[in-house]
Amino acid sequence: MIWKLLHDLSVRMLGYEPADAEWMLKISKLDDLNLILRSPEPIALQASIEMIGSIELREILGAALGKAAVEHLMAADTSYKLVDLRHFKEWLRKNPISSLSYTIRKFDCDDYAAALNGDVTKWDSDLCFGTIWVRRPGGHALNWIITTDKEFLLVEPQTDIIFEMPENWKFYKHLYIS
Repeated sequence: MIWKLLHDLSVRMLGYEPADAEWMLKISKLDDLNLILRSPEPIALQASIEMIGSIELREILGAALGKAAVEHLMAADTSYKLVDLRHFKEWLRKNPISSLSYTIRKFDCDDYAAALNGDVTKWDSDLCFGTIWVRRPGGHALNWIITTDKEFLLVEPQTDIIFEMPENWKFYKHLYIS
């Protein structure tokens, strides 16, 4: 039923049919759909204008994670904007991803990391921000940044905590930059 309502909504929004009160009442009874339709305005992320090239990016990541990690880096651009940590922390505090409900095997660590990656990319696809899988006791997906001080830091999208990679954590399998 929800797919039919979404289809009908898209048809009406494109102007093919006028929306009537009865149809709008049906929509208003669906809480999840209301959240989608009335989502708040996105929060703007202020990026630094300081850039690094892909060679320097690989050097910083290699120093932080080891040569093997850099071999797995999927970098599509030739240069990236460094992250202004103060602005990023403020943006992260306002970003709603960490408030989403954790659901084992449905919305877990890799989903949080992907969702935060998507929100960052909406505002600046050239930011030194990406997703990484690490091996700690068990595997874990989270995000990473390179700051204007050229420091590699991890971002836990479930809690909004930004931290240095602990010594007992190792690069595991994927390293991706937006």
